[in-house]
Amino acid sequence: MVEKLLKCPNCGANATNHQNCEYCGSLLVRFVDKGISLQMPPAKIYDKSLYLPGVHDAVTSHRQRHESAPHAVVITTLYPLNYEESPIQVLSNDSGDVMSMDFFLQNVEQIAKLKNFPDYALLDVREDNGNELLASIDFGNDIEYATKFISTFLKEIYNHPINEPVKWQIDDDVMDGNVNSGENVNSGEIINLIKQLFSSIIQLWKKNF
Repeated sequence: MVEKLLKCPNCGANATNHQNCEYCGSLLVRFVDKGISLQMPPAKIYDKSLYLPGVHDAVTSHRQRHESAPHAVVITTLYPLNYEESPIQVLSNDSGDVMSMDFFLQNVEQIAKLKNFPDYALLDVREDNGNELLASIDFGNDIEYATKFISTFLKEIYNHPINEPVKWQIDDDVMDGNVNSGENVNSGEIINLIKQLFSSIIQLWKKNF
């Protein structure tokens, strides 16, 4: 079977990996794979001047922590200004070169804004009943796109000020990643676990800030 080649919009290489280009690590190949047109050139997408202060440091530190402990679960939590009770998370586990962002929205206006994102088609939506949306996006190893997406998400969804640093923290209790692969967890249980985790993070925020 002949592998389908896609031209990476970022580096121009013919990529066989349709998740992240095997040459530059960019996830922009997913747009090509899904037939989604880029609304701006890659140089503009990865424009560091558009990043919110603190987000690139958070993502880079997260990545470094995971590289130093590849068989552990690493969680970095970012807190939007004035929305401390609605944190977002960056997660890496022992399943490989994966860095994903999980978030839970309970605001109809915010959900509508998110659905207008050009990246929306890349999201893994686990629950959407019109009033609540639970979703995630896997960045692979693309630190720059992760920074861009999180910055845009915080600015557009939570109206985080452009020049205001984003508060963040890495979970100090890095958990052992040796999980029994024989255990089966259904999607409903996973959703409830994520919601419980968000609730715990909110309580931790209230104690520390």
